[in-house]
Amino acid sequence: MPKSADLGRTNFLVMAKTLLVSLLALVAPVRCSGCGRADSALCGRCMESLAAEQVRELAGFVIGGNSIPVVSAGIYAGARRQVILDFKNGGQRRLGRTLVIAVTRTLRSRPVQQNADILVVPVPASIRGGWNRGYSPSLLLAREIAQAIPNARASSIVVPRLRIKAVLRSRFATRSRATRLQRSPSDYVVRARPRAADVIVVDDVAVTGATVRAVCVALVSAGVHPSVVAVAADVPDR
Repeated sequence: MPKSADLGRTNFLVMAKTLLVSLLALVAPVRCSGCGRADSALCGRCMESLAAEQVRELAGFVIGGNSIPVVSAGIYAGARRQVILDFKNGGQRRLGRTLVIAVTRTLRSRPVQQNADILVVPVPASIRGGWNRGYSPSLLLAREIAQAIPNARASSIVVPRLRIKAVLRSRFATRSRATRLQRSPSDYVVRARPRAADVIVVDDVAVTGATVRAVCVALVSAGVHPSVVAVAADVPDR
């Protein structure tokens, strides 16, 4: 095929793509999750702002005599809160990477054994959340962290324990703060006990800390010992 024909075909495809993007923008306008600016799911200014936020050290857990530190990428407020809502409930899965950039830098800087295998374990989504979204936000965050850390891989080795009452209730009931505080290690099952020198537990938002603590206790009981917990945001105690 002559080069002129190739060039004409390329120009046609570019024009068609541009037209399609313009039509989609008219039907479903894209706005920045952080500030509402048009034509971008997350504008450069908000992206830089989220990535530059100071990582917070939260109250850790002591489980089985071992201390497990907890780090947060930022407070669940302002632009971070809105971005997380769009990430979790608005189907904007690509926002996950920006939400954990800052905390990933902190995780990368930790002293670990050279060439050690690192397992990144997401806190499982609730049964109701899984049904409604069709995906696990924490798993997406765990994958983003694992991709940025050498010798790391994400694995959903913890799953909710299926109980008839919980299944029937989860489709309609919302989780109150009191319900979150009642989270127990018995609510989760550890499906595998992989050998890893370092284990990172990841959650999207820490509200009371009870859920992620219950997951950590379940892991320790199964012989898997987390070294750190990382969350994309936390809700400070009032």
